[in-house]
Amino acid sequence: MRASKPSMRILVARILPMAPTRPANCADFLARVVALNKAITARTDEENNNTTAGETPLTVGVSWTCFDDATGTIDRVHPNSTGHAKLVASW
Repeated sequence: MRASKPSMRILVARILPMAPTRPANCADFLARVVALNKAITARTDEENNNTTAGETPLTVGVSWTCFDDATGTIDRVHPNSTGHAKLVASW
């Protein structure tokens, strides 16, 4: 994307918080979500440290802190209309 337009604004999303019981067959999934979100942040930080003149930095969304899986999802994983509204407002 940056090759075609260096000034393009790129937003990067972290994985949303989910109910600790989802999915039932993966006891450590919540820890994996947290680890993946840390990796996403580290990778965007790395990219931002290596930007060249004229390139805009990547922006990481703050969805984790604004989102509630109990009220913002249809199945404790995927956002419902309330969840989407909160995500839009946070971005």
